[in-house]
Amino acid sequence: MPQREPPELGGGPPLTGIGLGLRWEFLEEVLEGPTHDVAFFEVSPENYLGRGGYYPSALERIAERYPIVTHGLTLSLGAIAEPDAHYLSALRTELTRLNPPWHSDHLCFSSAGERVLHELLPLKFSVENLRRVAERARRVEAFLERPLAIENITYYVHPGEPEMSELSFLQGVLEESRAHLLLDVNNVYVSSVNHGFDPLAYLRGCRSNACSSSTSPATRARATISSTRTTSRFAKKSGSSTRRQSHASARSRP
Repeated sequence: MPQREPPELGGGPPLTGIGLGLRWEFLEEVLEGPTHDVAFFEVSPENYLGRGGYYPSALERIAERYPIVTHGLTLSLGAIAEPDAHYLSALRTELTRLNPPWHSDHLCFSSAGERVLHELLPLKFSVENLRRVAERARRVEAFLERPLAIENITYYVHPGEPEMSELSFLQGVLEESRAHLLLDVNNVYVSSVNHGFDPLAYLRGCRSNACSSSTSPATRARATISSTRTTSRFAKKSGSSTRRQSHASARSRP
């Protein structure tokens, strides 16, 4: 597949517009359709790691026509154990193949030791976790050799007595790691219903404080990526299902 320069965050032209989460249910329509109606496609690289045959080949063909962004499900950035080295190597190989402008995953833990939990679980909002996750995010970004973006999740309960708010925890991780933010507006709303905070205040905090765009010289945080998660839900008309629901019982599922 021919290589192209990705649109750099904070450097080259931004990747903007309405994108879709690429699902196998409508893969053929994408392969046969026009190239101007979708700005980009989002894919979960775990669906392609170590896989040969039709689907990786089809994804390469799509990547020749559309920008691709990657959104991971199993990095488990907040787990006590380090990410699996074989997984990280395979992920870097896949990102090199697809050449996305960034890679994103969740601010959560989804594994315990070698056991994958298949759930996006919240971290305790503590200074210790903030520093540990931020340091890991810096190392993961360096290893993957492209910007890392972190997504806010939904959650039912907070594990332990919080030392700060969710927003303060997120802001701190972004400041210390220099990571980007993949802002899921729907997740903000669901969590606000679950835990009784003001979602608009949360969004204002993301805009004006440590989650601000890198175009502002007043902050050390890097660019806020706010379009991908909120504009990749239109594939339902093609037979795909959404991953979250806008009510208090919604869960964050891979």
